[in-house]
Amino acid sequence: MRATFNPSKNAEPMTSTDSNRSPVQQQGGPLAGLTVLDVSIMAAGPWTGALLGMLGADVIKVEPPAGDGTRWVLPTQNGMGTNYMAMNVNKKDVTLDLKTEEGRNHALALARGAHILVQNFRVGVMDRLGLGYEQLREVNPRLIYCSISGFGETGPLREAGCSDPIMQAYSGFARLNGAHGESLDAFRFTGFIDLSTAAVAVEAVLAALIDRERDGQGQEVRVSMLEAALEMQCTRVAEWLGGGELAIPRGSESAAFAPDRAYQSADHEIFVSVCRASEWTGFCQALEMPDLAADARFATNQLRVRNRAGLDRAVEPVIAKRPAIWWLRAFGRHGVASGLAHHFESFRYHQQIVENEMIAPIATPWGEVVVAGPPWHFTQTPCVVTSASMPDEHNAALVGGTKTVVDERRKGSRERAPMLEGLKIVEIAEGVAGPLAALRLSELGAEVVKVEPSSGDYMRGAFPIPEGDEDAAAFVELNRGKRSFALGSAVQAAGGVLKRLVEQADVLITDHSDEQLSSLGLQDLIAASERGESRLIVISISPWGRRGPISSRKGSELTAQAMAGYTRYLGIHGQPARRLGADVASVGTATFAVQAALAALYWRAMSGRGQRVDLSLCNSLLAMKSIHLAAQSNPDEYKGPRVGGANHPPELGWGARDGRVFMAFGGSVGPTGRAGWSDFVKEVGLEKLINDPRCDKTGRSTTGHGAHVHELRATYEEAFARFPAAELVALIRKHRGNAAVYYRLDQTLTHPQTQALEVVQEVTSEGKARKVRRFPARFSKLRPKVHARAPRLGEHSGQIARELGMCADELSATCEAGGSCA
Repeated sequence: MRATFNPSKNAEPMTSTDSNRSPVQQQGGPLAGLTVLDVSIMAAGPWTGALLGMLGADVIKVEPPAGDGTRWVLPTQNGMGTNYMAMNVNKKDVTLDLKTEEGRNHALALARGAHILVQNFRVGVMDRLGLGYEQLREVNPRLIYCSISGFGETGPLREAGCSDPIMQAYSGFARLNGAHGESLDAFRFTGFIDLSTAAVAVEAVLAALIDRERDGQGQEVRVSMLEAALEMQCTRVAEWLGGGELAIPRGSESAAFAPDRAYQSADHEIFVSVCRASEWTGFCQALEMPDLAADARFATNQLRVRNRAGLDRAVEPVIAKRPAIWWLRAFGRHGVASGLAHHFESFRYHQQIVENEMIAPIATPWGEVVVAGPPWHFTQTPCVVTSASMPDEHNAALVGGTKTVVDERRKGSRERAPMLEGLKIVEIAEGVAGPLAALRLSELGAEVVKVEPSSGDYMRGAFPIPEGDEDAAAFVELNRGKRSFALGSAVQAAGGVLKRLVEQADVLITDHSDEQLSSLGLQDLIAASERGESRLIVISISPWGRRGPISSRKGSELTAQAMAGYTRYLGIHGQPARRLGADVASVGTATFAVQAALAALYWRAMSGRGQRVDLSLCNSLLAMKSIHLAAQSNPDEYKGPRVGGANHPPELGWGARDGRVFMAFGGSVGPTGRAGWSDFVKEVGLEKLINDPRCDKTGRSTTGHGAHVHELRATYEEAFARFPAAELVALIRKHRGNAAVYYRLDQTLTHPQTQALEVVQEVTSEGKARKVRRFPARFSKLRPKVHARAPRLGEHSGQIARELGMCADELSATCEAGGSCA
């Protein structure tokens, strides 16, 4: 008999009648014993399966007879596409023709024995094949069915083709990047939105997995590249919806903090971030500029952002006088995050990367390949990376099997309270990564207590703070639905109140170092969790990882992007560096942190034991760079954007009459390729390209004629100048190409397609209406909460203190530390 799932700390270990699931600890990841059927191609779907495989699930990849197209995407290594090798680690492989009755029957047999299915075909394809969710739930009611799409499964663009650069254009992601005065700079790191989508998909699948353990019912999970791209931009979305501040290209500058940018030193650019008041003091001390610290124009972050130009005029000549190594040491001594930009060869063998296993060299049938290591490091259920399988390698062993998942579907409503109801989370974290992870878990039903210093989370002072508000728009978005406990030094000495709070928690999310946690009296609780001797789950987030020579160095969004080589995929080498305008390191880490918490909760429900999970900003960025790591391992030829993208000119799309667009026609584009391209160039008056040899090579068109895109741009744009951008996109789609206008973020949010997905919802709190983003995935059964307001600093200190049974003296100490004791 299956026990009802209870995520709370005091619940007993659950039993399970799944034939391949043991209630005791499993080696190889927290999901060991689960089976995943991966019926997907290219990147977003396959990497969803790969991540679930790294977490310990047994993943079976189903390929069509022609094979997954990434086998031939350039570059190759010993004839196999490196993209395929990176996206299909930790899987078995079978080949089935799903268009035949025999292939469909084999797929149905595999689905009967699966716990999770992942697919990313265009909307309606799986239904037509007889393998849609409603069809499969009849044979396996416990199945979690994950559907990944480009634009979502409803709305005017639901059937439109999509790819990474298409979604960069449509979602506004590309228009956050570029130098001052430019309109956009697309991230030449193709595949990033694909992998971000996979990360969101795994987050949602794990939520559905835990929900299934409560009542035995599976459900459909729907994730789109659009929602994932907006998740990666969540802070910029919040600044627009909550503060009316539209992000624009700013070179290497942050939209929210100043100074937070790259400065040219005497020899190299150095990336520096100041977010806290104490860091501003340290910055001025490192520069030996006491007058700067006293300048009223720069007294707060709001003022520094508004007076960037004056600040830079004062700072730039000082930094230019000394080499980068000097400034690294000076900033380090004064508690300021700083770093240098790296590239593949310099970070591949960097001691920090190696010691934290952020990169995994694996032996494959095609030679050794470097791929990303797991983004999470579990102390009790360690994850590993294994090679992609040979095509059809497991047909004989797997096709025709009869394993069946026991149907224990429970009766009851299909809409219930979120599945983490009753779960207690303590968040001792500031900024973006930890708070966003806690927000997503709270939307799934958990209760979150946010522990803040008496000065508050530094994000409260991020730019912009809307008129009439006390806190930054981004802070409000990241901290909705939480309770705030203001913690000062007096409270730390008052009977270990923080320890008492954590003792009652199920999950601790923290960005504090082990030394900082020890100073708070939490070292014994952390150590017990790490050894699996308690039920507490500790999610520990750092910039650089737990081990290594720079593990104690301060880090930031910007310095992580530079360390992981991301800044090399924007702009032009030799010119000032550019950052990704979205906070991708922080948001990516938050997504992986939610995965870690949910996977650890699932394992705890089986084993009765908690554990510690370590994540870092740098590790997360490298995880989402796996495509490019593999491409640069040992390619057969120097071909394809995954090898040369870092050295290509900026990707600006194609100019139309009133804007810019991105377009792609799949496969070859010459006379032997897709006829749609030929019809398109005829209609726009470019018949001469049909016989142009640059347009007659296999694979040249997948992102716009590949190596020849820059040569052909002027030719295309001369014709495209006659068409408005939206009309040109419609014309390309008419001829079976994929295209999108490069929208600004505000245009994306008001587009009918985005509105059809109800990504943004209006809520009311204290008589004030505000717009917020919903959980970045949709479920057929789960209904995540939509919280309305963030807490004021220390708003719930007294309430929480009384819940902890604090005496009058302790309660008084709480008030003195800055918390409201109402």
